[in-house]
Amino acid sequence: MKVAAIIQARMGSTRLPGKSMADIVGYPLLFHVVERLKHIKGVDKIVVATSVSKEDKIILEKAANWGVPSFAGSEEDVLARYVDAAEWIGASIIIRATGDNPLLCPESISQSLAKHIQQGVDYTFMEDFPLGVGASCVTLKALLRMHSILDELHFHREHVTSFIHENPESFRVESLKAPPYLRRPDLRLTVDTEEDLSLMREIYKRLYRPGEIVDVRDVIRLLEAEPELALINAAVRQKRPGE
Repeated sequence: MKVAAIIQARMGSTRLPGKSMADIVGYPLLFHVVERLKHIKGVDKIVVATSVSKEDKIILEKAANWGVPSFAGSEEDVLARYVDAAEWIGASIIIRATGDNPLLCPESISQSLAKHIQQGVDYTFMEDFPLGVGASCVTLKALLRMHSILDELHFHREHVTSFIHENPESFRVESLKAPPYLRRPDLRLTVDTEEDLSLMREIYKRLYRPGEIVDVRDVIRLLEAEPELALINAAVRQKRPGE
């Protein structure tokens, strides 16, 4: 059994083009995602999965500079990209991470992975955490099953695991519920717009220390102490599958 944390990332975001390389305290946003995944217990490999598009070549180059394997797959069919990347690296369990979440919680994701393996399920997701803090665990078998079921133009292929959420009766599913000190689903800690990026830069400016990762608990304390910060991206609406 091999576990790979696979990060989907590309430069062609519709709402914030080039965000993977957006500067946050002197480093690209994607760099912070990679560094946080290194702290997850039980991960054998971290892989950056981008597309074959020319504009995504910089992502491949940066990953190489950071000593992280990278894979170039389908630009639009993200599910196929995950399947191909997982088979390429030889992983049977995948932690699905996205390149716009520079505040992923390694401790909680480690717990989610341990539960996923212990229960022997198809899919494990994290509930009631701030948006952008969690990552789901899924088996390659489940990805291959969806890959064979879904039409090549189906919108669920872009969101990879959303089909499981809509059809939980067809898969073995577990969830990891947020502990009280992290139970803040009202907080938006992902980067999809300029407002999101502005908030993330403010958080990192206050809390980041070189060579360390920002503790999500400290982020929540900061936003509680300075509630005006959370207002920076409070009006941003999260896109739903199919939009």
